[in-house]
Amino acid sequence: MSLLVLWAACRSGAPPTLVGDLELEEPRYAPLTRVLRATTDVPTRLSVHLEGPGVDLDVRWPEVRTEHEVLLVGAKPDRELAVTATFEAPDAPSTVAETSFRTAPLPENFPDLELVSLDPDRVEPGYRLLSLDSEDRGAFIAGVDAWDGEVAWLYEGPDDLGDIDLTPRGTLVGLAIGALELDLAGEVLVRWSEDGDPTDPAWVVSPFDNENHELTEVGPDEYVVLSNRVTRVDAFPDSYLDPTPAGPANLLDPGIIRFRRDGTELSTWWYSDYLDPGRIGFDALNVARGAHDWGHGNAVVARPGGGWLASSRHQDALFALDADGALEWILSTPAGFAPEFAPYLLRATDRSTRFYHQHGPSFDPDGNLVVFDNHNRGHNPYEPAVPAPTESRVVAYAVDAEAMTVDQLWEWRHPAGLMSGALGNATALPGGTVVACYGFLQAEGGASNESRGLGKFVSRTVEFVPGDPLPVFDLRASFPATESAAGIKTYRSVPTPRLYAVDVEVERRRVEP
Repeated sequence: MSLLVLWAACRSGAPPTLVGDLELEEPRYAPLTRVLRATTDVPTRLSVHLEGPGVDLDVRWPEVRTEHEVLLVGAKPDRELAVTATFEAPDAPSTVAETSFRTAPLPENFPDLELVSLDPDRVEPGYRLLSLDSEDRGAFIAGVDAWDGEVAWLYEGPDDLGDIDLTPRGTLVGLAIGALELDLAGEVLVRWSEDGDPTDPAWVVSPFDNENHELTEVGPDEYVVLSNRVTRVDAFPDSYLDPTPAGPANLLDPGIIRFRRDGTELSTWWYSDYLDPGRIGFDALNVARGAHDWGHGNAVVARPGGGWLASSRHQDALFALDADGALEWILSTPAGFAPEFAPYLLRATDRSTRFYHQHGPSFDPDGNLVVFDNHNRGHNPYEPAVPAPTESRVVAYAVDAEAMTVDQLWEWRHPAGLMSGALGNATALPGGTVVACYGFLQAEGGASNESRGLGKFVSRTVEFVPGDPLPVFDLRASFPATESAAGIKTYRSVPTPRLYAVDVEVERRRVEP
C-alpha cells in the first residue's frame, strides 16, 4: 500500500495522519464485499473510490470520526479492484491512501447467468437482488448490476432466504429460520422468532410463528410479515369439481402482522375476516399443519396514501385494507363469492382483467396496480374450464375505489411465451420500466429444461417497457443437468437503485465493456 498526502489550496492546517495501514477484510459470507478499517489521528470524513473492470464508483460516508469501519460493496468477481481512500478534516488538506484487493471467481456451485438481451441505455440503473435456490446446489442472494448483468454483491451463508428487501440503512430483511436482518457482510443483526438462544444478542422474541413469504420494513421501527393460524369453519367444499360446501374443515388462515423491531405487536389482520372462508380455489385442498391451505397469502405491500394490499394465491384475489385494517375492496373473479361480498368486489367489464394464482404485486409511480399473473389454469372451480394456459403475464390495473371499478391498462407477455406456475413478482420502477421475475420455469419455447440439457427449473429476470414487446434486460439463471438435476428457482427479483444506505453518497459510472 502507498500513502499519498495531498495539500489543498487555502487550507493551512496539518493534514490528518493515518495511524497504521488501511485494512481490508473479506467477510465470511459475502465474498465480493470488503470491510475497510482505518484510524486517523483527528476526526475525519471518509470517501472511497473503487475502480476495476466493470466497476467505477465513489462512496462518501456521512460520519466524522477517528475510527472508520465501512463495507465496500459493488465489486465484481474474479478481478483486481483499486481502492483510493480519502480522509477529510476541516480546514486542512486531505490525506489519501491507496490499496487494492482481488475478488475470487463465483463459487463452483453458483448457477450460470446468461444475459439473453440488454439495452443498457433503457434499463433503470441499479441492481436486481435475486434469491437463488437450488435443492441440490445450495442457495445464494445475488445483487446483479442492471448495466451489465454481472454479480456485484453475493451472500453465501447459512440462511436460505426467500423474500428479501433492502432497508434505508443498507441492510437486508428477509425470511429464513425466523425473520431476520442481515448487513451486507452477511452477518445477522436481528433474528425475530418465537424460539431462540437467550445468549444470542441478535435474537428478539417475535409475536408470530409460521412466518412465510413476506417480511418488509414499512417505516421507522415498523415491519410487516405474513403468518398463519389454523381456524375451524362449519362448511367448506371437499372437491374442485363440486365446489359446494360439504362439511366442517380446518383452514390454514393467513395473517398480516405489523410489529416493531423489539418484537412488539402493533396489529394482526386475518384473511378469513376479509375473504370468503367457504370459497374454494385450486390448490386450497393442499394440507399444511393439518389444515387446508385455503388462502395461501403470498404478499402484503403498503398502498400509496396509506393502508395495505394483500394477496391470496389460492383465492385468486387481491384485497385492500385502510390503515386501520378495514376492508375497502377485493379484486378477483367474482365467481364463488357469497352474496355478502358483492359490495366489496370491484366491477370489471372485460374478463381479461382476471388473474389466477398471482404473485408479487406493486404500485407504479401513478398509483396503478401491477401484478405478476402466474395464470395457473386460467379459471377457478366455479368457472367453466378453459384450455390450459401456456404463459404467465404482467398486468396493470387502474382502480377507482369510489366507483368500485377496475380497468386493465396494459398487459405484457414475454416473447418466448414463458409460463411460471409459481413464484415471481413484478415491480414498477420510477423511470417507467417494470422488472418481472419468472422464477419457476420448467420449459422455454415449448421444450422442457431437461430436454435442453438443463436442470428441472430455470429462472429469468426481465425488465421491459409496457407497450414494447421486447425486454430491455433479460437474465437467465440455470444449471446444466450434469451439475444439478433440480436446477434453480428464484422467489423474487427485487430491484434497488443502490447497495448502500440512503445517507451514503454514491456516484456510479457505467463502464463500457
